[in-house]
Amino acid sequence: MSTTPKTPDLAADLRSIASASAKGEPEFHPLANIFPLLEGEAFKALVEDIKKNGLREKIKLHEGKILDGRNRVRACKECWRDPEYETLPPSTDPLAFVISANLHRRHLNETQRGIVAAKIANMRRGGKEANPSKDGIAKTSQETAAQLLNVSTKTVERASKLVDGGVPELVTKAEQGKVKVSAANKFLEKSEADRQKLLTENGGDIVKAVESLKNGNNHSDNYDAAEKRLIKKLEEIVSPDTAVTSAQETINKLVDRVRIKTGGKHSLKLPAA
Repeated sequence: MSTTPKTPDLAADLRSIASASAKGEPEFHPLANIFPLLEGEAFKALVEDIKKNGLREKIKLHEGKILDGRNRVRACKECWRDPEYETLPPSTDPLAFVISANLHRRHLNETQRGIVAAKIANMRRGGKEANPSKDGIAKTSQETAAQLLNVSTKTVERASKLVDGGVPELVTKAEQGKVKVSAANKFLEKSEADRQKLLTENGGDIVKAVESLKNGNNHSDNYDAAEKRLIKKLEEIVSPDTAVTSAQETINKLVDRVRIKTGGKHSLKLPAA
C-alpha cells in the first residue's frame, strides 16, 4: 500500500533538534543559522540520498556546537539515522568556514546572499548572538559582509532593514524567493494597524499581503509622486504657484487620456491641492 510522503515541517524539525540539544546533543552555533534551510524537493532529495547512501559528509562541530550541517541533522532525523559528527580544528575561522561551505554547495541568488550578509553584520552589533569571546564572532561591517557574499553594500543595507524589521516570517519568505526585499520593506513601512488589515484582507497570508501592495489600487500614491517631481522641475522655470497649477493640469490631462484609451477603466483624479 502506497503512502503519501510527509511534507517536511521546518518549525517542527527545529523544535525536535532543540529538544535533542536539551538532552545533551550539540546545539547550533549562531553562525549556522545565517544561511536559509533547505525545503521542499531539495530537502526531500537530501533525505532520500541519506537513506540510500548514508551520510556522505559528517556534520561539522566547532567548540561543541553544530557549525555546518543543520539540514543533514534534520534529514538524518527524518529517515531515522543517527547523525555523525566531526570536530573542526580549534584554529578554524567559523565565519570563513560557514561561508565557504555554503556558497560552494548552495546556489543562492543575490537577494539570498544579501540577507546572509545582513545577518552577519547584524549579529555583530550586540545582543544575545553577538558574543565574540564565546562564539568567536568578531565585529563585521556591512561593507565587509557585502564583500564576503559578493553583493553590493546597498543590497546589504536593504536586507538589513528587512532583517531588523522584527518579522521573521517575512525574512524567511524573502530567503525562499517568495517576496522581494524591496516589497517586504514597503510592507514593514506600514503601521502595525495597516499591516494587520492587509493580512486580514489576504487571509493571513503574508506573501499575498505584500503582493497586494504592488497589485492594489495605489494609483493616487503614484500620481502624488509624479506631481511632486513635475512641480520640482517646473519651479526651475516658473513661480512656485504656477508650477503647482501647471503640474496638476498636466497630470490630469494625462489621466484623462488614459481613461479614454482604456474605456474608462482608469479614471482616478489627483487629489485637490
